Amino acid sequence: MSRSAHLAIWTLLMVVIPAVLGLLPIERLTAGGKLLSIPHKAYWLSPLRRAQTFSMLQNFMRALAALLVIGSAALHLLLAEANRAAVPRLPFGPHMQGVSLFLAALAVWCVLLWWRLRRPR
Repeated sequence: MSRSAHLAIWTLLMVVIPAVLGLLPIERLTAGGKLLSIPHKAYWLSPLRRAQTFSMLQNFMRALAALLVIGSAALHLLLAEANRAAVPRLPFGPHMQGVSLFLAALAVWCVLLWWRLRRPR
């Protein structure tokens, strides 16, 4: 991969996507909730809960953006270190540990979001 392509991809992964997810208001990302697909949407977007729901979802999106930045940065560091060797080689152990940790954190994020949006009582 060329250096410019590498920089473009990693800029996208580490800056643009997390910035969009973490900084843009969730109302804009979801067209005021029209594009939002959550369980019990009518309940969560009722006038009484709408602001609180959007605030909660915004916090979840910021956490996801942070996970993406940390995961991308860790992978980028592994790739940079692998390319410093005489024969570029990505070490399997640290790579799989990093990916596993990222996927575990993402699973926790999903479960917490699911738990937060569970059926209202």
